[in-house]
Amino acid sequence: MPRLAFCVAVFLLVSCQVHAYELRRLHPFAECTADQLLQHLEGPMGRLDLAGLRNDWVHKAFAVTVSPGEPEAGVTLGLTGDRELVGHVRLRVVGFVKQTPHGWVMDPIFDRPGDIDPAWGQYIRNVEGIRRFPTVLATPADPVVVWVTADTRGLKAGTYHGAVTAQPPGGPVRAVPLRLVVRPVELQADNPLICCGWQWIPEAPTKVEGARLFFDYGINATHVLADMEACREAGYRFFMFPFGPSWKGQAPEDAPEAEVDAAIAEVKATVRKLRLRPDQWALYTIDEPNDKSVPNQVRWCAYLRRKWPEVRFLFNPGWGPGPRNEWGTVAGTVEPLSPFVDIWLPYSHWLWDEVSGVSLPLMKKHARQVWFYEIMNFPYTRRPSVGRDMMRTRPWVAWKYGLQGCSWYSLNAISQLPYMDDPEGKEYAASYYTVPARSLEALREGFQEYKRMQELRRLGVDEATLNSFTDRALNATNVRDFDVLRRDMDRLLVALTEG
Repeated sequence: MPRLAFCVAVFLLVSCQVHAYELRRLHPFAECTADQLLQHLEGPMGRLDLAGLRNDWVHKAFAVTVSPGEPEAGVTLGLTGDRELVGHVRLRVVGFVKQTPHGWVMDPIFDRPGDIDPAWGQYIRNVEGIRRFPTVLATPADPVVVWVTADTRGLKAGTYHGAVTAQPPGGPVRAVPLRLVVRPVELQADNPLICCGWQWIPEAPTKVEGARLFFDYGINATHVLADMEACREAGYRFFMFPFGPSWKGQAPEDAPEAEVDAAIAEVKATVRKLRLRPDQWALYTIDEPNDKSVPNQVRWCAYLRRKWPEVRFLFNPGWGPGPRNEWGTVAGTVEPLSPFVDIWLPYSHWLWDEVSGVSLPLMKKHARQVWFYEIMNFPYTRRPSVGRDMMRTRPWVAWKYGLQGCSWYSLNAISQLPYMDDPEGKEYAASYYTVPARSLEALREGFQEYKRMQELRRLGVDEATLNSFTDRALNATNVRDFDVLRRDMDRLLVALTEG
């Protein structure tokens, strides 16, 4: 073989080996661990189709893969196309973290993984493969999972075209056609449910930007006084004021009156500054009242109402009646607080069938609104089935019981390095400070489905049909059950809107 031809052949062979990669389809909520990912990859991504309604959020995913026996492959990803499409679709990358008992799981979703603190990066298995995103480095064992999100807020109904681009170093640009279809059904822009995550807003990049990130996921209530101004600017709808003197456990007659008056004045000043309506705030006088703490809370409520007749109260009873905790009962917790309550925010146990028949009618009778909250730790929020279990279905529970709010403890209350394994389930979080996770995306999916139910009811759909959708959501056994459910809901919405 001539020397020149031999050199060209070697160059082409090496180039093919170094840059050999493939883009494969992947369900964004694939029910698998990171180690099972290769078995859940679908066929080559010849095109990428996104479809939703107006004011919707639509998710897809794909993986950058390398065949067994091939060397690692670096690829730079990008997005081109219609101005509207490029402004409303974004690519992010998924990290792999360890969580007992599941093993390595797909969880955090990064815009800028290059900002990961090195002390945290050691707990992210694929950190070196994603740190330079949008340039990624895939290996045969660790494909790079790319999360694709379309935010259709502000888009008119229609079809938008673009492409996902991929380019290895020194290699050709590959363009995978991308199509976004926005159907002519308009959902409510913001979350119609009140949702507090007991979250705190980091200072960086700014408090307002951090508050808006959570707001885009449906979080629209806060309990942190230092965050309230930023949250108000971000569009939050409700503000819970922890009342310091009553949180100390002392009786009102033992509390210094000057301290009580100062705390009242601070709440009043904040309500005025933020221009809150009466239905946008309440005092949060104790966490998880129960039969033992309620007598003292009743004294506090009577005392505060004498001092401030316009005061509003929110109560969040913890674990209610049942064999695990006899501290919370209807007679000992709900009934004594009913004369004072404006908003009930009970733990989900109060909705269980053997309890709700007594507790919910009483709560709804006396309160202006009834919400509920759920508690989930890392072994739950990180589990592979998060795309179709509690995070996604709790907005459906609010629909089923006719409640006005659905909250979580917590979104980012993390006391240790956030990406570490948490085998004992001590950490309760659905995100990493302001880095989202699949669990937070699943929660937003549930809120978007609640909006669909709201619109279906507005368009006159009968209760039997709505109940059948609810039953399907609450009894889903696979994430693809939700794909079919949403398809059916959207087809009905389009038919009713266009008909």
